[in-house]
Amino acid sequence: MPGMVNVQHPLHAYLVDLQKSVSEVQRKLSGKLDRPSANFAAGNVWAGPTAEAWGNQLSAKHSSYKSELGKLDDELRAKIATTPATCTAEEAQVWNRRLADG
Repeated sequence: MPGMVNVQHPLHAYLVDLQKSVSEVQRKLSGKLDRPSANFAAGNVWAGPTAEAWGNQLSAKHSSYKSELGKLDDELRAKIATTPATCTAEEAQVWNRRLADG
């Protein structure tokens, strides 16, 4: 309709802010298991079959941890890409209520 003014889409703005927060957490958490994994791999923790089993398990968990941590950002980017940056003022009111309700 002519004359309708679009405003910032509240969901889009929320997702962009969330992505910034997630990126900061990812940055802080990304290397948390690097040192323990390296120590196990180098045999600096303890030696023997049990140590090797623990090291293998830690290595697998470390890979999974990094992969899952990275997926958070991927999912947010995909959602941001499919959420319009603007909407009508009426739509914004509805979204603001939805976001406030959690």
